[in-house]
Amino acid sequence: MSEITNGHRGVGLVEDGKWDEAVPLLTKAIKVRPSPVWLLARAQAYQQQGEMERALVDCEHAYLEAAKRQSNRDAAIELDNADNSGGGGGGGGGGKNLASASKKREWIRPHSMRLVVLGNMQKLPADAPGRRLTVTREPKPPALVDGEYGPNQAAASSTTAATSTETKTAPVTTAAAAAAPKEQKLRIDHFQNKEVVTLSIFIKGADKDKVAVERGASNDVVIVRNIPRPSNPDLVLKLSHPVSDAAAITHRVFGTKIELTLLSGAPGGQKWSTWGSELTGLDAATALAAPCSTAPTPPAATASAPAPVPAPKSADRPPAYPTSAKGGPKNWEKVGGDEPDEAEEGVDAFFKKLYKDASPEARRAMVKSYVESNGTHLSTDWTGVKDGKVPTHPPEGAEVRKW
Repeated sequence: MSEITNGHRGVGLVEDGKWDEAVPLLTKAIKVRPSPVWLLARAQAYQQQGEMERALVDCEHAYLEAAKRQSNRDAAIELDNADNSGGGGGGGGGGKNLASASKKREWIRPHSMRLVVLGNMQKLPADAPGRRLTVTREPKPPALVDGEYGPNQAAASSTTAATSTETKTAPVTTAAAAAAPKEQKLRIDHFQNKEVVTLSIFIKGADKDKVAVERGASNDVVIVRNIPRPSNPDLVLKLSHPVSDAAAITHRVFGTKIELTLLSGAPGGQKWSTWGSELTGLDAATALAAPCSTAPTPPAATASAPAPVPAPKSADRPPAYPTSAKGGPKNWEKVGGDEPDEAEEGVDAFFKKLYKDASPEARRAMVKSYVESNGTHLSTDWTGVKDGKVPTHPPEGAEVRKW
């Protein structure tokens, strides 16, 4: 089977979402001829499989191959234009116009992508890592061996270089690097209402008995200690807005995430466009060395602080001033006491806004889950509730009865 057949079949399998079947066929084709189309298709398959390093190497090789072919094509067009103009024919002007239109068309997509990137960069803080230039104009990817790149190639090349200077220590270093577990990549999301901001740190395997959360020296720094990250178990977060100094930070540990609940210190319930960024290097070391403004906060699920004793109510007696009203003196201290609680109105407004801003699928999920669960469950994930009936989730200490 020729490389063209393998390449076409591999691209078709990628379009069908069959990543495992597409990679071997594309590798056979790329081994014979590294076509940019095949490289990009295999990069997409690697990305879906979680092989980000291999996907990046394939994208860089695709860029270099496309640039090489483009330079050869441009040279051929210039040579053809020179022949047309030298022959005295009328085709020279048409060739130039065609080349100009082609270049203009090719520039439209990069220009559009540039505007998208600049728009996203404007939303980032000034010191965000995404604003730093970390790539070169022309990438220098590692060579492909038998049509593919293995993540162990970089370790093997560094081990070979170290062997020439320190023969005895190199195998030990390589074995330790191979045995080291792959570190998890953190992902942090946030959502908020008028008063509370919730940060979700997605990381697996956190121990609820070891994880501790504390504020830094300033109100916009939060430190999460003892997360399952071998390289740096202390996570230092630089928030985009300060949190209220009067509120303790509570946290809950789940199987796949750590959830922080903060009381927003932004004036007027200002909405956070972004939660902030993670401090690393010298900035993180400085924040960890500085004295913390509060003691570590216990998990919300295990906190057992005694409930505050309510102050005794004063006797309900009328005011001491005289009055000529037939019904006797009126206690003006009770006026307005029957008005609805603002907290209940805030919760109602929050769910109304949640439903208003949701997508059509999320609205269907909310209605279906709320009705079928008898008002005990609310979900915005249509994929999770569309297939079956949503069961009733009674509160703790209650039981479900038919009526």
